Amino acid sequence: MHLRETLASLGRVQVPQGIQAEAVIIDNRSTDETPEVIHNAHSPVMPIRYLYEPRPGKSHALNRALAATQSDILLFTDDDLRFPTDWIERMCLPIR
Repeated sequence: MHLRETLASLGRVQVPQGIQAEAVIIDNRSTDETPEVIHNAHSPVMPIRYLYEPRPGKSHALNRALAATQSDILLFTDDDLRFPTDWIERMCLPIR
């Protein structure tokens, strides 16, 4: 399952000083073991929050994520990516 590997990769990402990171995972009507994988995931660098979006479609999932956070910077990804350890720093550098 891609999600398990993605969450493991995300757990190795370094969070730069001065940034509070949180992983908000949107379950967009999955029919597999997504809820269990998310609930069993652990990251030493950021909390992982599970949210369910019953309306199908990526735009509904993204809008659910936007409504669930008040962060100044949001980074979006998908469950088939693996991250370099400096992913957050490199993505946020031009924004900050």
